[in-house]
Amino acid sequence: MTAQRLKNITGSCVFTLVGILLWIQTKDYSALGSVFPRTMAFFMVVTAVLLLVRSVMESPAPQAEATTDKAADILRGIALIAIMIAWLILIDPLGLLLASILAFACLVIVSERDNSSPVRMIFIMLCGVLMIWGFTLVMSEVMMIPIPRATLF
Repeated sequence: MTAQRLKNITGSCVFTLVGILLWIQTKDYSALGSVFPRTMAFFMVVTAVLLLVRSVMESPAPQAEATTDKAADILRGIALIAIMIAWLILIDPLGLLLASILAFACLVIVSERDNSSPVRMIFIMLCGVLMIWGFTLVMSEVMMIPIPRATLF
């Protein structure tokens, strides 16, 4: 068993237990107050179990030597952190939706390592915008979480 598979199995077990404990902790919450924590706990357990099944079922892949440029990776990591800090700063003036869409676009551009075709990049951006819009809509309209609105305009 490879070290990565062992880490995946251990992490999956830990997050499954944490998700179950989080679910149990919400038994005293009100019906509305338990929606968000139970949703997060449910998806935590589901993804952990899926990773566990994948880690147990998959055959080990042959190891290839890494040929990455460490300097470029460090710069990419710094850029990703800077984008997240800029996102936090821009939430107030631009609002959560617009700031999140801009941050997502920047994160995709910085993190994309392959020479992607324009069609693939447009597809990724479109899916990201739709997901951000959908999550914002669910949080504001279904879960009734107050979403920061733009103060700039």
